[in-house]
Amino acid sequence: MAARMSVPVKTMIYLETRMTGHRPSYLRRVVNIAIKHQYRVLLAMPANCFEHSVVKQLLESHPAESLSSIHCSPLDTDSHSSNVLRMLYNEYCCIRFFKEAVKTAKEIHAIDLVMAGMFDDASIYSGLVKFDFIGIPWVGIIMRQNFHFGAMSLIGPPESRMNSVKRSLFLRLLNSMKNEACLLTIDRTLKSYIDKHHKRLSNRIEFLPDAVDNRGKLTGPDIRSQIGIPTDAVVILCYGTLRENKGIRLLLGILEQLPDNVHILLAGTQHETIKHCVNKESNQSLIQRSRLHQIERYIDVTEDPAFFTAADIVWVAYKEYYSMSAVLVQAAQYRTPVIATQAGLVGNLTTEFNTGVVVDTADKFDVLRGINELIGSDENQTHRRYQNLVKEHSLDMFENRLISSFDKVLG
Repeated sequence: MAARMSVPVKTMIYLETRMTGHRPSYLRRVVNIAIKHQYRVLLAMPANCFEHSVVKQLLESHPAESLSSIHCSPLDTDSHSSNVLRMLYNEYCCIRFFKEAVKTAKEIHAIDLVMAGMFDDASIYSGLVKFDFIGIPWVGIIMRQNFHFGAMSLIGPPESRMNSVKRSLFLRLLNSMKNEACLLTIDRTLKSYIDKHHKRLSNRIEFLPDAVDNRGKLTGPDIRSQIGIPTDAVVILCYGTLRENKGIRLLLGILEQLPDNVHILLAGTQHETIKHCVNKESNQSLIQRSRLHQIERYIDVTEDPAFFTAADIVWVAYKEYYSMSAVLVQAAQYRTPVIATQAGLVGNLTTEFNTGVVVDTADKFDVLRGINELIGSDENQTHRRYQNLVKEHSLDMFENRLISSFDKVLG
């Protein structure tokens, strides 16, 4: 989509509460697109977010008249009460943070548009109260809803009373939204669910693909030779923010049952539980025999080519994980098959586009089967629809849909 150079400059405030997971990449993508389309952007986040390398790079690459910052106080969240109460209280705190940030920004500049980078942080509580930004049009991105999976024939979490409550509150939020508001979901099955079962709410929510940046060129050193991976090794890449639900513990536990030439490369920030798991005594022999390799830090998108060209298989066999994963699309960009969970959006898209093998992550023997199937002759390679998946989640598609949502709420 070409930038609209003739329209008047509008001011957008981008709200974010922390810089983890998807958030840095979405922040960079949305801010760059908004500025390209002649928006002035105000970043409103807790002060520690401005220490992240992505935020620093954005502020350095754009002039102050296009991008400026508002340093906010951290959220006053609760980590001691029960799960339900904690969720509701934390979402209440997020809404309060959003509104206070917008109020502060309005003292600096007139605000035309509010963008909530991760509206999941407030989406359930917002169904309890009448939510808006005092007449300012707004757009919010949601990524984690799964109450609709059963109705859309996806494998999701067990049905529970909490999921029913979330469904009711989410629908109540959509019903209360005005024409000047729009939710963007990275789950196309959620959009289809609303279109099919709640047609009168269809205009409140749109599909925004979980896009990845265009494939870059390999410019840095070869990762395999750099960290000592043999040329004949089969490398399983685990990429991104490595949390407990990314299945790392499962993969490490079965590595000894795979052929000796199978290696694991962990690339990305490791949460404390994963660090502890990796460094357990039982895994030391894997490290000493150079079958387990680690690059433990934030990996910038510009480094994607180095890591994905080093991989033979990409690991997305996450445990109890039902959301979208950009790693799935990144693997398709490099025409690298995945070992994928059969559950959620990852399982759904892997099956539809045939970009790898889906497995039951609760059954280690099924995971071993899947890996061995890819290690052997990959008979499905010629039938894999990598490019179709990449095209549906392209940066151009993301830009078109994002700007279309802005236009929609601004009237």
